[in-house]
Amino acid sequence: HNLHSYLHHQVASTSMLSRQSSLAHSLRSWSLSLFAGPLHSGTRPPFSESTRSYAQRAASKDRHAAAVVVGAGISGLCAARRLRARFPERKVVLLEKSSRPGGWIHSENVHTDVAASYLSVQPSVSSASLFFERGPRSLRAKGNGLHTLALVRELGLTSHLVAGAEASKVRCLLLDSKLHYLPTSLVEALQDPYIRPVLLDALKELFRPSRSTESGDESVYDFFRRRFSRHAAELFASSLTLGIFAASAKELSVRSCFPFLSDAEELSGSVVKGLLLGTSKSKQEAVLLRQLQADLVSDPSIAKCVRSGIFSFEHGLETLCTALLDELKRDPLVEVRFEEEVCEIARGQQATGADYVVHTTGSVENSVTASCIFWTGDTHHLAAALPAVSAQLQRDLSAVEYSSVSVVNVAFPKRFAELVPHLRPTFGYLIPPREKQLLLGVTFDSCAFPEHDRGQPLSRFTAMLPYCAEMNDQQVSNRVLAEMHAHMKLTLDTVPIYMKVSHCKNAIPKYSLGHQSATVQLLGRLAEECAGVHLLGPLLAGVGINDCIATANRVSDSISL
Repeated sequence: HNLHSYLHHQVASTSMLSRQSSLAHSLRSWSLSLFAGPLHSGTRPPFSESTRSYAQRAASKDRHAAAVVVGAGISGLCAARRLRARFPERKVVLLEKSSRPGGWIHSENVHTDVAASYLSVQPSVSSASLFFERGPRSLRAKGNGLHTLALVRELGLTSHLVAGAEASKVRCLLLDSKLHYLPTSLVEALQDPYIRPVLLDALKELFRPSRSTESGDESVYDFFRRRFSRHAAELFASSLTLGIFAASAKELSVRSCFPFLSDAEELSGSVVKGLLLGTSKSKQEAVLLRQLQADLVSDPSIAKCVRSGIFSFEHGLETLCTALLDELKRDPLVEVRFEEEVCEIARGQQATGADYVVHTTGSVENSVTASCIFWTGDTHHLAAALPAVSAQLQRDLSAVEYSSVSVVNVAFPKRFAELVPHLRPTFGYLIPPREKQLLLGVTFDSCAFPEHDRGQPLSRFTAMLPYCAEMNDQQVSNRVLAEMHAHMKLTLDTVPIYMKVSHCKNAIPKYSLGHQSATVQLLGRLAEECAGVHLLGPLLAGVGINDCIATANRVSDSISL
């Protein structure tokens, strides 16, 4: 029963957000999760005590716990919180290999002096305090995002919320080497030479025969090409998967990446019909979400975020992680240990009453015994930490593929309207593979969240590209700047006052063809050989922050300590 419940909650469940989307909404809001997924994010409120002193204090505590959570990213923090709520008498230990919480969520303030050569361009700027997200930069306020907003309210963070500006609803694609604004109305769509054919494809899709459910998995690209057209596959499917998963639409599974699309065809015979009419399950979920939203929007700050569609915080997304950490650190039955990396998970001795002994290395070398382990990191590291398992389980854990990306933060010493007067403010743009660019997309951070400019005459951007081991940071910066100049038609004398390259290795799991069946097999074998070891994070049911929070809560609710 436990195995069935575990697999059901972790694999069979799909995000409520995905199941109730409409095709029009999906095409219009595809880039809300542009860098969201994998990466998790800035300036963060200071800890109530230093991580070093907390680690030293924690080292003297009892070494036995009911559960060990490995990783203090958003998944680990939410899992630890949920476990303590469900089991108030049981101890939880949270281990983090770095010195800070948040994982890929990394908000940061940086101070930079503006060189004298720029003063003639912007004499009011001699120095700048810049805010950037090294990872994801916004959260959706729909579907699972409503549950995240409920968490924000529980943590008392609503006064720190920042809703996306009106410009964040505007989306662009780079098409034929030019930025193309996507239509926001049916009239605009009918007049758009790129979108008009897609509308015709959507009408034709209503009458196309559905694919047998026994035909096996299908790539995102092939699904769009079969149900709509090659044009739709190359224009939207390819851009969407690159922006969210940093991987090719020809390699990724539609059932794993966009289950609401495959479900619509399977249950209604047509994607368009299924999305417009919904399924019985999606309708039930929609009712629950509407009830939750009605309760949440009584708070004006949350209501503003819901109307906007996306949100962040005054000090960035890491605010959420810091608040979760501070709450856990006030709990006497929670032990948080930073700068400790798990090196081995061994079987516990019967005399100790624990199933596992977790050995760590780092600034404080210790071990902790536990009945359950919740693993939030990549599965390759878990394979190395579990030596006493079958060769097949080792292969399954090591076979999971990940995408690695580089994120480049850029700031120019002019406001957006002065920097690019020929462009309308927008959330950003994605780049289809047919454009043959290194960049995957660019977000216009100053347009989406102008509050983060702190009132300074600046323009902030973030570019995302595949991680290139053969290029150093200077080469990456030069290439990114050259492509941004070409895409945005910047003048030759437009030079940034700040650029920083951050690398996110193994950040986003690839939902390749056969991902669901492979994951079910992996979870089954893990449960059989290592009962009590549970996987969390973006591998299971969505790579976005909201998805990771929902998965952490769902898995934590499905186990017993």
